[in-house]
Amino acid sequence: MRARALLPIVALAALGAALAGCASLGRLEPPEVDLVDLRLRDVGLLETSLGLSLRIFNPNRWALPVAAASYELFLGGVRVGRGTTDAGFEVPRLGSETVELTIGLDNLALLRQVRPILDAGRFDYRIEATHYLGGRWNRRGVESVHQGQLDLRRR
Repeated sequence: MRARALLPIVALAALGAALAGCASLGRLEPPEVDLVDLRLRDVGLLETSLGLSLRIFNPNRWALPVAAASYELFLGGVRVGRGTTDAGFEVPRLGSETVELTIGLDNLALLRQVRPILDAGRFDYRIEATHYLGGRWNRRGVESVHQGQLDLRRR
């Protein structure tokens, strides 16, 4: 009889522990994105294809299963290109993965940025990334931003 009286209390405590465990899994730190390399792929009148190598660092204690991702490239605050990938990859826990993708550059937007870049000899860039996670995250979009500067005069 006494065991029956304790059963609802034990069940409630187990449910609370399970919910607390699920809540701690929900705190997701966004991955960090670093530019590793740029390669010119194809030049057309209106669009240029640029190959990018990006290093994705996962600051979390669990692996991130990325099902798809989109990236936007900004020069001097102006969006000049974007690219996507639906080739899934996994970023190991507290580790990194290098991703290769092609970004389509808008030549008209890029052309507007050329003069300030040439005058300054350097340019500020920003990469905005959205990683759509698979697995238990169910295609949740996680956003990251990386900013940097490239000096064209440095050898």
